[in-house]
Amino acid sequence: MNAKLMGTIALAASFCVGGCGSDDAGNDGMPGYGGTSGTSGTSATGAAVNVTLGEYEVTVAPASATAGEITFSIENTGDDAHEFVVVMTDLAAADLPTHSDGSFDEQGDGVEVVDEVDLIAPGDSEELSVDLDPGSYLLVCNFVVPEDDGLESHFHEGMVAPFTVE
Repeated sequence: MNAKLMGTIALAASFCVGGCGSDDAGNDGMPGYGGTSGTSGTSATGAAVNVTLGEYEVTVAPASATAGEITFSIENTGDDAHEFVVVMTDLAAADLPTHSDGSFDEQGDGVEVVDEVDLIAPGDSEELSVDLDPGSYLLVCNFVVPEDDGLESHFHEGMVAPFTVE
């Protein structure tokens, strides 16, 4: 494993160990890594949705489902660690509230984080089962990682996809 990848995984793990839960301090420098961990397992009655995370895209099939229990099967095909955040919002991705580092503000106006998987290592897969009401959602990777020239926000780089629940 290369040094950059090891650093990314270590940084992501440190956020989860030291930073899970809501960011009540109003820290605008880094995104809140709040929310809950995903529920593993599939439902015999729920809709199945496949999600692929790569650099820097989120691919979803199908892009809509019927309200109720939905199981997202998430695969990280990229070289970097990612997270998967389900956000209920009527806002377009470009209109989401953001922090100065380019990440979206998970506690901002007009958004509700439903659930998330905090860390999906390269090559790994996870499942997240959630009970979703009808509405508009965005599926987001909101990781921020240090780069040689500053910080890199995966959301800012385009890791967001719309999802509709009917």
